[in-house]
Amino acid sequence: VCILSWPRRLLFFAVFPLFLGIPVVSGATSGMSPLELTPAVRLGMFQETVMAVNSQRSNPNELSWLLDASESLLPLSETSPIYVRHGKIAEGPPRPHPEWHPYCEISIRFEGEGEMFVENEEAYSYPGDILLLGPGVPHWGTIHKYPLRFVTVYFLPWVPIEMGPESDGIRFLRRFTARQTLAERLLRVPRPILMRLTARFQELVSEANGHQVGREIRLRTLLMELLVLILRWEQG
Repeated sequence: VCILSWPRRLLFFAVFPLFLGIPVVSGATSGMSPLELTPAVRLGMFQETVMAVNSQRSNPNELSWLLDASESLLPLSETSPIYVRHGKIAEGPPRPHPEWHPYCEISIRFEGEGEMFVENEEAYSYPGDILLLGPGVPHWGTIHKYPLRFVTVYFLPWVPIEMGPESDGIRFLRRFTARQTLAERLLRVPRPILMRLTARFQELVSEANGHQVGREIRLRTLLMELLVLILRWEQG
């Protein structure tokens, strides 16, 4: 594991807006990561996304949930750039309200079924489904079959680039941040691959719950193992 040097971080901050489809502008927001932008600027970016999404669908009622989406911040930082959320929901919605984050996230559903809503699309989700989301992507869901058991891993966008080499890191990052359909974000992998990914998710939960030496290094390593497995499977 290497620490992202300042030249490499500057490279990340320069190219990251392009991954989101955001023009690189001069001034206070140029070359800044999502976490460095003020809440007002991030909200403005999200509102532009909502307007673009609304213009693509004829029935506004199908997208009314987007109006309730809000930014959800988690305890991520430069020294702790990965956060693991897991649980088992026996009743109620999977989240209190629709949300979006200034992070990347990868999640797996172990039990339960229901609708998932991502931007202007929706899909029915089953156990074994894996979802990839980039920063600023509004999402929500409903549960039709309880319980819902899941693991979601959030990480700051520079983590894949930090792990190097830069070419691989940028490719991993684009898998989350490039504009794509829900069909591209939602993965249904063969059982042998699913078993290997499940083991990595479970290890991430164990590491996140513990406080052993090397915890942060292990979290980053397991995350990268997840991403390598997924991209190699997609390559065929």
